[in-house]
Amino acid sequence: MDLSTLSLAERSLHYLAVEKSKKYRFAEVELLRIVAAVDHSKFFKKLGFASCYAYCEKVLQLSEYMICALTAVARKSREVPELQEGLEKGRFTLAKAARIACVITPENKHEWLEKAEQLTKAMLEKEIAKANPKMAVHERATYVAEDRLKLELGVDEATMELLRRAQDLLSSKKQAAASFEDTLHASLLAYLEKHDPLEKAKRQRKSKPDTSDIPASEVHAVNLRDKGQCQARNPDGSLCLSRRWTHLHHKKPRAEGGAHTMENLITLCQFHHQQIHRPAQARQNAEAETS
Repeated sequence: MDLSTLSLAERSLHYLAVEKSKKYRFAEVELLRIVAAVDHSKFFKKLGFASCYAYCEKVLQLSEYMICALTAVARKSREVPELQEGLEKGRFTLAKAARIACVITPENKHEWLEKAEQLTKAMLEKEIAKANPKMAVHERATYVAEDRLKLELGVDEATMELLRRAQDLLSSKKQAAASFEDTLHASLLAYLEKHDPLEKAKRQRKSKPDTSDIPASEVHAVNLRDKGQCQARNPDGSLCLSRRWTHLHHKKPRAEGGAHTMENLITLCQFHHQQIHRPAQARQNAEAETS
């Protein structure tokens, strides 16, 4: 590389770029080691975070892409240590390591490590698509306008057939050609109307709760109030707001006279629900041992 054509200022900028790039790659490797240790030890649960992702997002303030890349490489490296070693030695980038994490195994590791080192990113993507067609398309949703997103995902032929059948039915119902977007919207509304507790609450339909005899009216009231989201506080004061694996929790336990009322009920995710019950279970075990 001939630097003689560069001005003094341009040459200085070049050297600075090279220096900072080296520091960035070193920091990236160090961060991988740290995230791997955090994910393995799971100490974030003691701090009140339900997942390594939540800890990395709230405390480390990493981007979604960086968190997913780091955790994918860290977890796969437990099975294939050479993946992390290759990254540490500068054989390939974190982006390449994260991409081959979906296909590399202890049996084929030499093949994929060599490909990650020698192939361009585009060529590597093609090889991954051959080995694992589901990974040929990255699932992502990106904003293209203030209130509109571009959705990218891959589906198998059976799913595509279902989508086209639903599209035909919707077109017949509307007496007009329905787009994939129209069909997806209508299908999601139909699914949520049947399965979403929040939608059931809005319609005030009576339903039997899965794990308790809480009156349906109270279940609906809590779902409307909490919007089906965990109301526990993270260590930084923000609400958890997880909508997966949620439960209704009695603030005052039933054994202590707590009522099945909206005021005494709160929506919690599985992690925060277990956090609350764990100390109580420990006390019960201790009392049983001393009795």
